[in-house]
Amino acid sequence: MEVRLLFILVVGFNTLLFAQQGIKGSVISSETGEPIVGASVYISNTSYGVATDLNGDFILSETLELPFYLNISAIGYKTEVIHITTFQDSLLNISLESNVVELNAVTVYGDKEKQWEKFGVDFTKLFIGYSDFAEECVIENKEDIIFQYDEENLRLSAFSKKSLIIKNNALGYKITYWLEAFEYSYKTRGLYYEGYPFFKNRINEKIP
Repeated sequence: MEVRLLFILVVGFNTLLFAQQGIKGSVISSETGEPIVGASVYISNTSYGVATDLNGDFILSETLELPFYLNISAIGYKTEVIHITTFQDSLLNISLESNVVELNAVTVYGDKEKQWEKFGVDFTKLFIGYSDFAEECVIENKEDIIFQYDEENLRLSAFSKKSLIIKNNALGYKITYWLEAFEYSYKTRGLYYEGYPFFKNRINEKIP
C-alpha cells in the first residue's frame, strides 16, 4: 500500500458545510458501566473534537454537515465509529470495549530505546513518508509504540495503547492519531495500517 499518512497531514482539514445542531452524549465502559473520563470524541480528519468530562459526558457544539462519522477513542479501549445521518441521533449513549492486545509468539523488544533503535526509522518512513514534508513531522511520544517482529515471516507489527502525537513543523499543527493496526512485510513489501486522525490548528494547543 503506497498511501502515506503524510497525505492526510498535508491535505489537512475537510471543509464542512453548516448545520444547526451539535452532538452530545456520554461514554461508558461496556464491562463495568462506569463513565470513561477523558475519552476523545471527534470527527476524523478535522479539528472538531472534545474530551469527555468527569461524568463521561461530552458536547460537540460545532455546526456540522450530515452525514459524518463520529469517532470515540480512549486509552485501553477499542475505538468506536458511529455514522451520524440525522440529528435525531444527537443524544448518544456510547459503550467502549476494552482493547486487550495479545503478544504473539514473536520477537518483542522490551526496552523502548532498543525497540526504536531497531525499527523506528522503518516505521517512521512507512507511516509518515519519505518527502521533505515528512522530514518536518515528529512523533513526540515514540516511547508509547510497541513493536513485534515475526522473524520467520519477516513481518513487523506495531501498536500503541495511547494515541500518537505527531507534530508537523512545516504546516504548524499537531495531530492525534489513534493507531488501530500497523503491519509491514519485509518479504512482500506489503504495508497495511489503519487509524483515526484528529487535527489541532496550532502546535501549542493542548490535544484532548
